[in-house]
Formats: sequence, structure tokens, C-alpha cells
Amino acid sequence: MQDGSRCFREVYCQKTHCDSRRFRRRVFWRCLYPHALFITPVLLLAEPELFAPDLDLIKEVGEAVDIEEAAADINAFLDTCKLNGGLLHQHLRIRISGKKLLHLAATCI
Repeated sequence: MQDGSRCFREVYCQKTHCDSRRFRRRVFWRCLYPHALFITPVLLLAEPELFAPDLDLIKEVGEAVDIEEAAADINAFLDTCKLNGGLLHQHLRIRISGKKLLHLAATCI
């Protein structure tokens, strides 16, 4: 751990001068798959709850104090996507990237 027992959210917000209330949205946009960047704004307008699982994952990983905890949360999310992610989340990957989120968390915890 780089910063003792501080969680990913705390370290990320300090490093990026991000208000903790904006943490989930900022990480969401950083961790989207590149091909999802173009359609996501439209989908958010049409169906705001579509990305609730992604935002919930970011909140969970934000509380992680070590990389193993973050990886476990991300793996559980990806398993859920495989089981009931639907066309957008599972097949088209219109969601956040677990690898990007894990890499981002690893730079902070």
C-alpha cells in the first residue's frame, strides 16, 4: 500500500484534486471502453439507470484499501456481467473496463 490504510477514493481525489462527490463520475468516464465514449451520453439521457452497476462498482472499489480487495470487487462485477449483463454490458461492452479500473486503483493503493 502506498498511502497506509487510505482507500482508493481518498488517494485518487487527493492526487487529482477531485471533490469526493464527483469521484464516481470522474472514474466512470476514465474507465469506459473507448468505443463506448460516443454512445454513453445518449444512453445516459435515455436510460440513466443503465450504468448503475458500473457506478456501484466504482463506489465499492473506491473503498478498497488494497489491490486484492479491488480485484475481488471487479471480478465479481465481471462475473455478474457474464451472467446477466445483457447485450450492451456483456456483448458490446458498453460499460467500464475492469482492467482500466484495476490499473487506476493500483496507482493509488
